[in-house]
Order: sequence, then structure tokens, then C-alpha cells
Amino acid sequence: RVHASIVCGSASCPDLQPVAFQASTLETQLTSAMTEWLANPTKNPGLSDGTLHLNNIFGWYAADFTAAEGSVQEFVAKYTSWEVDSSTSIEYESYDWSLNAKSDQTIISGGVSVRPCQLGLVCCFFSALCAGRD
Repeated sequence: RVHASIVCGSASCPDLQPVAFQASTLETQLTSAMTEWLANPTKNPGLSDGTLHLNNIFGWYAADFTAAEGSVQEFVAKYTSWEVDSSTSIEYESYDWSLNAKSDQTIISGGVSVRPCQLGLVCCFFSALCAGRD
């Protein structure tokens, strides 16, 4: 669930959470972040014609999801109402590394031009640091 919670701010990343993570509510926050991310069809299109279409994060970190629930498909089934099992084929979507911006407004921070994310925060710290790098 941490893959849906600690995010970089790119368009394909899970949405930033509107509140800080706290020890007393961490389990609920992690579950909520995963459920919301999977429910967002622009980031995880879901089941179509027998194929599970998922964000590429599920492919990159398949070992983590498999360790948690036995397979990527079983992990997804735990947090969605999609009827999938470990035999359901998966297609990972192309990843959009562009900034998840609220607007085209540009902010200059420490000499780096960045745009605010959908929550109106400067959330592209990692994206700005990595701009122009492979």
C-alpha cells in the first residue's frame, strides 16, 4: 500500500493525500490511498475484455504486491470490486512522467521552475530534481 501513498507527483503517480500520515491512522490512510488510486480510471483503467489494465507501478513492484497477497491480481482484488484472480492477464499502462499539475502556473523555487500539483501544493520535488535526467 505504500506504493499508493509515497508518490512523486507525476501524472501517473497516485494522488497526493490531503493530510499528513500519522501513526494512529496509518493503516486506514494506506488502505484508503490504495483504494482511491485503484478506483481512479485515469491511473488504473481496470478490467476490460478479460484483461486487467493497471498502472505500470504494479509491474515495476510486482514482487511487493505478490509478497503481500500472492499475486498482483489478488492484491488488486483485495482493494477493488473487480472480479479477477491470479490467472487474469495484466496489461501495464504507459507511464506519464509529466507533472501532475493543477494549472499551467509556474513557480520559481530555488532556481527550479515547477508547477503546483492538483492539491495546489508544490509536489514536484522529485520531478524537478530529476528533470532532464534519464
